[in-house]
Amino acid sequence: NQDARTQPHLPTSTTEATLVCFDPMGRRVAVVTREGGMYVVRVFDTTSGVALVTFPGHASCVYDVAWAPQGVKDGAGDALGTVDFAAPATRVVTASADGACVAWRVPGMGADSSASYASASSLDIVVAQHACEVYAAAWHPALNGVLATGARDGAVRLWLVEDGVA
Repeated sequence: NQDARTQPHLPTSTTEATLVCFDPMGRRVAVVTREGGMYVVRVFDTTSGVALVTFPGHASCVYDVAWAPQGVKDGAGDALGTVDFAAPATRVVTASADGACVAWRVPGMGADSSASYASASSLDIVVAQHACEVYAAAWHPALNGVLATGARDGAVRLWLVEDGVA
């Protein structure tokens, strides 16, 4: 599409782009791609199309992807309505047929973002595990770190996602 302003460049190993989701400010886009037998999560800068970080993903189909809200701190009203143009560090969550809901930590965008993206670790994840396929995941719009998941067995669970713990 020649009318597209920016086009992320996916590796040649990508056979499908199955899900996409913009961060709350529209500065980054998370793309779930199928590469061989894996579903990989890639985050791109929407201005340049450059890949910022790649996470190993899941071994089974990913059904949902969602960014945590930004600019909200512990549900306090003083943070609402503020805009951080540096695109702060946040999490992007994926819900998969493997029963896992994974909250990947995405570094912020700003003056020293190249260093933070270069050192981003795929080990900085939080896994919320169901006994069956997880079809949906959503972050609470006002309470930082609160995640809801929905699974094939009809279970809806609420999780408090903190660094390294669900």
